[in-house]
Amino acid sequence: MLHQSERTRVTRLFLSRYTVVGKEPLGPDAERRLRHEREMLERLRGVPGVAQLVDEPRYPASAAVRSVAR
Repeated sequence: MLHQSERTRVTRLFLSRYTVVGKEPLGPDAERRLRHEREMLERLRGVPGVAQLVDEPRYPASAAVRSVAR
């Protein structure tokens, strides 16, 4: 676990090809915040320097992103 608060849990998953960071919203408005986060990441797909939403693995309650190497 990288971070946890009342509103968010952030974890890191090491895969064979890359590392994924999962952001899981918590609390009563978690679903709305997750939907918004995924929508924004979809709009930013392919933009250089922005962490990219990954299709696999997909976790229902979190947005999983592949970080961008600098």
